Amino acid sequence: MKLDEVNDVENQPKENKQLSDEEKAEKIRALLAKTEKPKTPEKKKSKVPKIIITIIIILIIGGLAAFIIIQYNENQYLRSPEGIAEQQQKEAETLVEKVSKIMQLPDEQPTIATVSDKEKLSEQPFFADAENGDKVLIFSQAGRAVIYRTSENRIINSGPIAITSSDIMSK
Repeated sequence: MKLDEVNDVENQPKENKQLSDEEKAEKIRALLAKTEKPKTPEKKKSKVPKIIITIIIILIIGGLAAFIIIQYNENQYLRSPEGIAEQQQKEAETLVEKVSKIMQLPDEQPTIATVSDKEKLSEQPFFADAENGDKVLIFSQAGRAVIYRTSENRIINSGPIAITSSDIMSK
């Protein structure tokens, strides 16, 4: 029904006015019913964003769990005897590299010690100027020792050492 049809109802004779009003209302309702869009069910919200968010959360949790496990295993390894030996080896290599830039060193892997109580060593002339925290590089085959202060990056003392057979036996 079109709007012209509704206007035609208004042009009907006045004697059928009451009836024509009812017809007019009826036709308007019919017209409105035709012009209204049919109700369609609401569009379903796409589940794709929810799935993507869920996957991202799972990946983040999985990555975090993997990181924690790797860190835990590495920490356990570093506390093991093998890990401690590896750390000492790396420290020795780094220390030898630093000291070799300052002075010529023998071509051997040194034994490294750290001065922890300078008072006990003060009666030995070689350690007279040593401080707690200084590194002692002992080259047993070459018969040399070097005291190196890491905080100042300098050699404190260097000299020959005598290793007796009793020293070797006590090790």
